[in-house]
Amino acid sequence: VNLISKILGTLSALLLVGCSSPDFLGQRYSETRAEIFFREFPEKIEMAGAIGKYKTEGAKYCLVHILQMHVSAFDKKKPDSSCINEKNLEGINSVQNDIYDILLQLKYNMGTREVYQEALYEDDKIWDDKNPRRKMFYYLEYPQKELVEEIEFWNHKFNLEKRERYERILEEKLRLKETMSEKYPFLAGASFLMADNDLLKLKYGENCYFYKEGLEGKLSFGAERNNHEMRENALLEMIEKNRDEIAVVVFGGAHCWKNNIRKWNKMHQNERFSLIEIVPKSYYQKYGR
Repeated sequence: VNLISKILGTLSALLLVGCSSPDFLGQRYSETRAEIFFREFPEKIEMAGAIGKYKTEGAKYCLVHILQMHVSAFDKKKPDSSCINEKNLEGINSVQNDIYDILLQLKYNMGTREVYQEALYEDDKIWDDKNPRRKMFYYLEYPQKELVEEIEFWNHKFNLEKRERYERILEEKLRLKETMSEKYPFLAGASFLMADNDLLKLKYGENCYFYKEGLEGKLSFGAERNNHEMRENALLEMIEKNRDEIAVVVFGGAHCWKNNIRKWNKMHQNERFSLIEIVPKSYYQKYGR
């Protein structure tokens, strides 16, 4: 009887001082769904090169960031730095192949059914959730459209600069254009392929204004970091608004939510986030984290 009285007294005292998750005889009380997901999330996943887990006590949300590589727009200001070449496309395809395998494991082992997708935003004229193939084919064709613009740029340069160098570049680009879709089947993106096969649902991962500003506005080339911060903050707001306690997001490796979540958690004590980062094996081998 005395032991039971002491236990009840201790539990009452903890509740009075506002302890929402007391530890008692090895059990944890009032653990949030996000905390349970975080605790049970595996330390290793096949085709993941690294997994980083950043815990927040009492977190209401858990953001799972899968790092991706994707084709970037041709920058006329830096034509020699074009990412549309065979080496980079092979790298993107390998990373997206890894992401496909990772998402399958999350689906069947952790219950993942939805993904917040980079480059998707409300009123996107290309996206149709009933026909994800439309956006998928857009991304398959997108590198070819970028190549056309790049080829036109180099053609114009023929009359202005060293002809032999640009002819070699042009020849390589034209050859690449003919074989791109068949050679790199995952280039469109793992999550788009899975959505097309009804394996998961894609959700808007972008604020339309910040995303478009990053592509072509004042926050484009030269101010990417500021643009990334705005897009990352906007995604946290979307997740909180949607009350998605577990949010899997597929975004490029240049994005990082550590600092955003740190600031968010200070300002939103009752809506805090934990973070899990998954680095695909092919990405990790090339860049680490």
